[in-house]
Formats: sequence, structure tokens, C-alpha cells
Amino acid sequence: MQLQEKSRFGILFCRFLYVVGIQSVRILKRVNRKIAKFFRSAFCSAVAFCRRYITAAKAEGARVREGFQIAGERIGNAWKKGPLPAAGEFFRSAGKSVRRHRHGLIRVFNIAAPVVGVCVLVSTVQNWTNRDYGLLLQHGEQTIAVLKDEKTFQQAEEMVNMRRMSSTFTGGAYTPRYTMAMTNAANYTSPAMLCDALIANSGEHIVEAVGLYIDGELIGALKSQADLTFLLQERLNQGRGEDRDASVSFVQQIEQVEGLYPVENIITGAELREILNRSSQEEVYYTVQPNDTLTAIAAAYNMDLEDLTALNPDIIPNQMRDADLVKIQQEKPFLNVQVVRREEYDAPVAYATVATQDENEYTDYSLVTQEGQEGEQHCVDRVVYIDGVETSRETIERTVTKEPVDKLVIVGTKKRPLEGWATGEMVWPLPYTHNVTSDFGSRWGTVHKGMDISSGGVYGQPIVAADGGTVQYVKFLGNGYGYHLAIDHGNGLVTLYAHASAIYVTPGQKVAKGQTIAAVGNTGNSTGPHLHFEVHVGGTAVDPSNYIG
Repeated sequence: MQLQEKSRFGILFCRFLYVVGIQSVRILKRVNRKIAKFFRSAFCSAVAFCRRYITAAKAEGARVREGFQIAGERIGNAWKKGPLPAAGEFFRSAGKSVRRHRHGLIRVFNIAAPVVGVCVLVSTVQNWTNRDYGLLLQHGEQTIAVLKDEKTFQQAEEMVNMRRMSSTFTGGAYTPRYTMAMTNAANYTSPAMLCDALIANSGEHIVEAVGLYIDGELIGALKSQADLTFLLQERLNQGRGEDRDASVSFVQQIEQVEGLYPVENIITGAELREILNRSSQEEVYYTVQPNDTLTAIAAAYNMDLEDLTALNPDIIPNQMRDADLVKIQQEKPFLNVQVVRREEYDAPVAYATVATQDENEYTDYSLVTQEGQEGEQHCVDRVVYIDGVETSRETIERTVTKEPVDKLVIVGTKKRPLEGWATGEMVWPLPYTHNVTSDFGSRWGTVHKGMDISSGGVYGQPIVAADGGTVQYVKFLGNGYGYHLAIDHGNGLVTLYAHASAIYVTPGQKVAKGQTIAAVGNTGNSTGPHLHFEVHVGGTAVDPSNYIG
């Protein structure tokens, strides 16, 4: 039952929408037909009206031309009789023309009058809209200024109270009274001019002068602007020093304001010079740098050591640490001068270190194959100083005049074995040279138990352990092997190094493969600087070339 009711309601609602839609379409069509009919009728009426007036205007124009021709002929004939007859004929023709064409004139007047009226209205509105209006400021019965708005008076009053008259003037005597008036924008009074007018009416003893304002505060006023300009330029020149090409300016905002000033604010040039060159002492904190001393800090800031110590009673001179704060006194000029200089100088160019890796050498190995050399460059900087202290530096140009030479280094990458650990593979015991001057075997009627390694300049060159192991013994003899040592590599393998000039290890010390153990020498029974190298297996000397190649 509920479904049947919902279905019946849905059908009725659809029919309702259908009827509403059909009726809406019919109504809209009817409205569209009436609107179209109205506009067609209006258009046709307008066209007919225009045609009627155009036709009437053409006919009227033809009559006017005809009337002018007839009047011209009559006036011409009358002119032959004299000027007076011609003038009489002119007025008679004019009267007849007005009577004859009065309907056309009325039509023209009916059209022209509204147009002229609209033009007059627009012109009047535009004229009054573009007019400037101002406020006439009156003091008593006297008008002293024309203001654009009340804000101008407030600005002028602030200048009087805070900048010109100091505390000797209060604006209470000037209760503004305004009157609206039509004026020209060029006649508006500026706040500065109004300030002068208020001062002139203040009753104070005033003079014309130029006031010097620093950051909005009146310092004093001079009667001569040339003197004030000269003193300011003199202060700038002091900051510039000998560098005439430097750009100088004041850090504070400087204003020179011409106007009326009370006599009490007038100062002399000498007084102003003293003010501009004045300085005061201010306390600041200095951060201690490495190797700083109280004496050096005092000298750097032009202070006596006693004064610096008195300012810092808690600091013990010999116990200062980096980043400690030291209270110092330095002068603070009354007027800060900023100097911008272009500085040129020569500076070194650091050389680069280029490392080449050698996998056959240990990580603690390095060999310089080419020494590095610094280059040179010409530098141009823009440097800003405030009161002689550099505050910023900007690079303008860098020109390299001499190229640097790279430092070339060969470095090992092979990890060195642990000390005392034998690898089973021996390295050449004298890296300086691989030149063998005497081999293992028979020599001079005896057996040479090792090999001799030598070349020019070998004296003092490092001798390294052929493999890891333990130093078996070290002996310093004046004959035979001279200074020599032996290393036990385990498994019955021992190496011997003789005729050294110095030995760097001790008995029982663990050594690593390739570690420096001695220096080439000429001790013992030796005919010249060389390394005598032996290899023993099970206590018997064997040919070293079979182990070290």
C-alpha cells in the first residue's frame, strides 16, 4: 500500500511539473510576441517620425534657399539706390523670412533647446567639480593661511612645539578656526610655511635662520646657511682623510630647515663645530681571541692597562680563556661619518694539492713530486668604514697576474699489515734504489752470504723491514757487519740488515712490513755506504733474490 501511494504521488508530481512547464513556455512565448510587437511599432514610429521631419526639413531648406535668393536680389537692387534703401530692404526681408519660416524655427528650437540645456548642465557640474576648496585658518580677525585640510595645521603645530620653539611655545594660544572657501591648489600653505606663520604670531623674539636637525632633533640654528653647509662639509672631510676619491656621508639623517627660530636656538659657527666634533665614552664588550693578553687589548683600544684592569676587576690576566668577555671603553663620535673607498692591492693565490694514488704503497706513504707555488692576483674591493672601523667589504674585481703551481703528491692506498705479523711476501728493503752492487755467492775466494744494494746519495736513506716480525737482536759493532739487526719472521725465516748508520728499533720490538727500521750507512767492514741484506732459512743463509725479486 505504501509503495502504491508513493507511486501515485510521484505520477501526480510529474504531471504538475509538466503542466507548469507547458504553461511557462506559453507565457514566455506570449510575452516575447508582445515585446517584439512593441519594439516593431516603436521602430516604425521612429522611422516614420524621422522621415516626416527629414521631408519637412528638406522642403524647409528649399524654401530657405529660395528666400535667400529673392532677398539677395532685392537687397542688391536697393543697394543701387543707396545704403539706406538697402538697409531698409534687409530688415523687411528678414521680417518676412521669420514669419514665413516660423514653423521651421520652432522645430529647430524644440530640438536645440534640450541639447543646449544638457550641455550647460554638464559644463556647470564639471566646472564646480574641478574647483579646489580649502580651509581659511584664522587667528583673531586675521586669516594667516589657506590649508588643504586640518592635518596641515597638526603637522605645523608639531614642528613648532617639538622642533622649532622647544618648550618655550605651546599651541594652546592657537585654537584653530576654519572657514571653507573656494581656492586654487597652488595657494595651499605647506606645514613648514604655516610653522613660520605660527612662530611669527607667537610673540617670541625670532629671527630667520637655518636649523640643523640630526635624526629629527634640533641641534641649533645658524643665521647663514653657507656657514652651516661649510661646517658639515668640514666634518665629512675629516672622515675622508687623504683619500679625496672616497665617498663620504653621514650615518644619521641630516636636515637643513630654513625658517623662523627663537633667538635662544641661535648658535655660532664655533659652537656648532664643537658640537659636531664632540665624542663620548661608551662601554662595550670584547670577546677574547686565542693568544690575547690584557696588554694587547688595552693597546688595541688606546686604553691604559690600569684603566682596563679597573673596568674588569674579576679577570685574572694570566687565566683568560678564549671567548671570555672583557669590558672596554671606546669613543663614540657625536656625528658618525661613513666612508666608502675603492681599495686595490695584490694578494697571493693558494695552490692546490693534487694527490695521485699508488696502490703498491702503504697508506702512510707520501712522496712530493712537485712543490706547489703560490700565484698572485690583483684585487679591487669596495670597503665601507664608519668612523675608521671597517664594517663591510665587497669584491669588485679579481685579476690573476701569476697562476699558481699545483703541488703534486703520490700517496699510498695499501693498508699496512699489523706490527709483528708476517705476510709471507717480502718487499724491497731499500726503497731509495734497487741497484744491486754485489750478489749472493762466491766473492774474493769466500762466500758472500747476502746482496749489497747501493747507489749515489744512498747514505742516510731509510731501510725498511722486508716483512712483519720481531726484532731478534740489534748490534753496534766497529768491525764486521757494523751497525746491524736481525728480524725473526717466524717459521725459521730471519732477515739481516747490516752496515747501517742508525738503527731505530730495539730487540723484541714488533715491526710491520715496510716499517722504517734503520738508515743506510758505512759502518763495520765496508768500502762505501750500502745495505748488506741477508735471508736465513733454518739458520742457513740463502739467496735473497729468491724472496724479494
